[in-house]
Amino acid sequence: MKLKYFPLLIVSFLLTSCSPVSTKWHEEPLTEESVTVDVYIRNGNGQKLPEESLVVKSHGWKVLAIDKENEQCEWGFRVDLECKTHSQLVRRIKYTLYDKDDFSLTIIPLSLGDLEMTSGESKTFLGSTRCKTDLLKRATHGRVHIEGL
Repeated sequence: MKLKYFPLLIVSFLLTSCSPVSTKWHEEPLTEESVTVDVYIRNGNGQKLPEESLVVKSHGWKVLAIDKENEQCEWGFRVDLECKTHSQLVRRIKYTLYDKDDFSLTIIPLSLGDLEMTSGESKTFLGSTRCKTDLLKRATHGRVHIEGL
């Protein structure tokens, strides 16, 4: 190959190649924006009051596998949850990935039925799904939503 075509080859490669999918672990900060816990108790009048017995200790996500042939990736999340005060039922965990503009890209809903957590108990929850590689290339952050009783 002649040297004069080398710069053209480099430019062509840069224009046609895609940005890679990051397979590193993305540990998310524990902020009000990244963690939502909807757990309620009923008072004597039947009103639903917010309950703060379930606490997310950590959460994050990672690309687990890349299927280049089908242009899909498998990704998963991990949520560490602690029950602080009294027994609590956990119904569902929903993990959503977002892009830099806060657009929702992909969601994993993890239905748990009515899983009981007792006071002082900690559990780790894992979930995974597949989605288009192009979506995961755009993912910048994740959020967790916990639903309980």
